[in-house]
Amino acid sequence: MIIDVRNLLPQHKTKVWSKRKKTTHIIVHWTGSENQDPYVTAAYHVGPNHISKTGCPALCYHYYLTRDGSIFWCNDLDDWTWHAGGLYNKKSIGVVLAYKNSITPEQYKNAIEIVSELAKRYSVPIKNILGHKETLLASTECPGTCIDMHDFRRNVAISLKRD
Repeated sequence: MIIDVRNLLPQHKTKVWSKRKKTTHIIVHWTGSENQDPYVTAAYHVGPNHISKTGCPALCYHYYLTRDGSIFWCNDLDDWTWHAGGLYNKKSIGVVLAYKNSITPEQYKNAIEIVSELAKRYSVPIKNILGHKETLLASTECPGTCIDMHDFRRNVAISLKRD
């Protein structure tokens, strides 16, 4: 089940997302913290932060998966959010998992499920499902060491073949 929190999360008082015309990529992220939820992360993003000194319009990911595997829908899918750098932001959907040292089986299963659904809906090729660190010019370890993106893409491909 997907929990729609798009109108419930903290948002910047004056900034709004631009709209994306086409989706060609899905970028997978981690929070780098075990016990966060979309409300805490959104509050951080709309204030001065590492992405913008004046804050972001809202939470910078489209989907947020908590430790128990819950999937939160955080932004409209055509919102041009600031999750992976300019080149990728304008053409991708961002999916983040809340973890630091370990990922739960529920998170992994549901991440495969939501990414598979998005890949099918937007005809995103498997090769265009990337970990943040796989994007051009990225200087990050995101999505951490607990997600092997080669295995993740293989599992998405298997999921898509079942459908």
